[in-house]
Amino acid sequence: MARRTPQKSSKSKADQQPNLFDDLGNRADRFAQKLKGFMRYGWDLLGVFLLAGAGIILLGLLGITTGALVTPLTAFLTRWFGLGRYLVVIVMVIIAMNVIRWRKQQPDRIRLGRILGIEFAAFLLLAILTIVNGGSVAEAEQGLDPGGIIGWGIAEMFRAAVGPTVGFVMIAILFAVALIASLRILPALERLVEKHLSNQAQLQRA
Repeated sequence: MARRTPQKSSKSKADQQPNLFDDLGNRADRFAQKLKGFMRYGWDLLGVFLLAGAGIILLGLLGITTGALVTPLTAFLTRWFGLGRYLVVIVMVIIAMNVIRWRKQQPDRIRLGRILGIEFAAFLLLAILTIVNGGSVAEAEQGLDPGGIIGWGIAEMFRAAVGPTVGFVMIAILFAVALIASLRILPALERLVEKHLSNQAQLQRA
């Protein structure tokens, strides 16, 4: 009489098959490890890329280099930002330096209010340059306005609302307030005054 061979149950076969969720979890872990390794040097690569871009744009603005990408980009910056095109390069350098330092020393918090204040002051500065130059929309379109199209647009809004003289005064006041608030000049002045007064008090006691 032939012996029956034991058949494996369907349950044991199911146990031998890989679990779909376990496989996805392993892939996610591997992807996270690769991403972590990339991010270890990704910030440095991004910082170097920004520095290189800032250098190329600066050379293009100075007329030292030209190219199929550099020439249209410098023309765009000149037309829209005027002299503020150099501020764009400075901002790129500052961002690049902070990005490179990010991996080694991450900041406790990002001062968003300070960043917005500096940007607001920069746009108002473009409007002041336009008003001082007395430029027109034609000059702005040709890239001859020191404030660019952006500066001319801001100046024109104030001129249309309150007139040229009052508009200039308002822009100057807002620029000063934004600059003082973003750079925290008042607290620094307060500390200097307090230090001077304390030194004077110590000299009088002596």
